[in-house]
Amino acid sequence: MSNVGDYIAAGRTVSGAAGDIFSTARKYGPDYSGLGKAALEARSQEKISAMKAQEAVAKSGIKAAGNVKSTQLTSDARVKQTDIIADAKLYTHKKDVKTRMAGKIAAVGAASAAAFTASKGKRPRAPASVDYSSLIAEQQAKVDASNAKLLELSKKSTTTQPVDNTKAPTYSLSADEKAALDAIGQWESDGVGSYDAINQIGIDGGRAVLPGSYSGDIRKMSQHKGRSLTDFTIGEIMDLQSKNNMSNQQWIDAGRLHAVGRYQFIGDTFASQVQRQGLSRDTKFTPQVQDRMALTYLREVGGISPWVGPSDHATPEQRAVIARVAKSKPSWMQPVTKTGVGTAPFGHQPIEYLTGDRNHSGFRADHGGANYHDHLAFKTTKARDAAMARLRQHGIKIGSINDGKHAETSYHYADLAFDVPGTNWEVGKEAEGSQKIRTLLNF
Repeated sequence: MSNVGDYIAAGRTVSGAAGDIFSTARKYGPDYSGLGKAALEARSQEKISAMKAQEAVAKSGIKAAGNVKSTQLTSDARVKQTDIIADAKLYTHKKDVKTRMAGKIAAVGAASAAAFTASKGKRPRAPASVDYSSLIAEQQAKVDASNAKLLELSKKSTTTQPVDNTKAPTYSLSADEKAALDAIGQWESDGVGSYDAINQIGIDGGRAVLPGSYSGDIRKMSQHKGRSLTDFTIGEIMDLQSKNNMSNQQWIDAGRLHAVGRYQFIGDTFASQVQRQGLSRDTKFTPQVQDRMALTYLREVGGISPWVGPSDHATPEQRAVIARVAKSKPSWMQPVTKTGVGTAPFGHQPIEYLTGDRNHSGFRADHGGANYHDHLAFKTTKARDAAMARLRQHGIKIGSINDGKHAETSYHYADLAFDVPGTNWEVGKEAEGSQKIRTLLNF
């Protein structure tokens, strides 16, 4: 039924424009003696009226006649336009033009009907210099200009700069962060491949591997033809870790993976962190990505316990630095030193910050473009609420809090996170808006 409504709306649009054109036609059009000749004139006039309808749709952009979406109306109007012109050509060669034209008039509308049936009255003859081709060309030029303008506006509001999701954000680690990562890496994988380390099947609580399965540098596995793990995308690794009904031997032969990278992320943990940290499937598993995943996970779990090697063998000094980092804020979220609004001390720092600002280390492709927003998570609900209150004081609207569609393990569902939608900012200035958020919250 919705298609019928769209055709009616399209017909009304064409009909309204047709009425204006046929009023002109009655004033200046030639005095044809029969319906066949009238149909020839109708064909020219319909081209003009259809162009006017198309121009009206292009100018309106999204406000189409009859409250129908502009994209639907434009498409349907073009279909009706084609039908009308084609029918006019057909009627020219039919003897029963009058009967068939009556049916067409009913479909197009009352305004067009008045124009088509006016042939019985006397009309003034047009000057010999009237050139319908010129009129059509003039209308087409207007349509083309309107369409070009609409296209330009559409590009400004919907396009974004190309993003290379395969490149990791760049940032510097603090001395403690580097020491903590080195401590974990030393007891997890540095002796068997480091950032390229994998094992296929772990046993004994992660302290050994199944005999016959591979553990070591992935570049030595024939199944993967010498590729470095840092060249794999996150999506490829998730696929290689995904569970299925394979036997252990089939899993081994297929080159499937259990724990990956310097920090030996296993399947479920890896997939969960990819979602929580907003990483896209086409992001390369570079050393920078591995480091940041490990630091974010360390702060989330609050200590050394997920890593078996360090838990069993780390020195007191190593345990101490890992504990310090677990309780610290990320080095890429240090307080800003700018002066001005928002630099008054704010006592809570995010434990997770994701943004569509590609110039920030927290950039994630799925937080940019048409879905531009900033995501902030805090250690407590009280801290989250304080951050929202501070932003609202400066006129910034808050988006999703503990609702909306997020990963199952999202901080949103723990009442610890909120989003700031990009609609707060003028189109093209979203990154400046993200910087304002960071300034107001001092990170």
